[in-house]
Amino acid sequence: MHSHTYCGNPLACSAAIEVLNILEEEPILQNANRNAPYLTNLIREELEDYHYVGDIRSIGLINAIELVQDKSIKTSFDSSHRYGYQIYKTALKKGLLLRPLGDILYFNPPLIMTREEMKKGRKDLC
Repeated sequence: MHSHTYCGNPLACSAAIEVLNILEEEPILQNANRNAPYLTNLIREELEDYHYVGDIRSIGLINAIELVQDKSIKTSFDSSHRYGYQIYKTALKKGLLLRPLGDILYFNPPLIMTREEMKKGRKDLC
């Protein structure tokens, strides 16, 4: 027999059921869908013209900012510099959690993030 530690855990199952109930009762996903373009536009307005920002991509609330040495030809930085990680550490000190994958910074905010929190996140990132 093979099992995992949390397989069928009653507390975890109860919490999961309550999350599903909340998603049915409150317009969380609708609000997230409405706020996603707003967040992407905030990020684009602030960062799109930076010389070292090669691309800004998004799907829903998930945004990715690609850092490059030369924007015109999208030359990557030498990986030994770890610029994505350096920005991650600075952002974390400001309370902003990013996910650096090389020199691409992913920002995956909570579905319940407000527009005011988005503005603050943009300020902390920039």
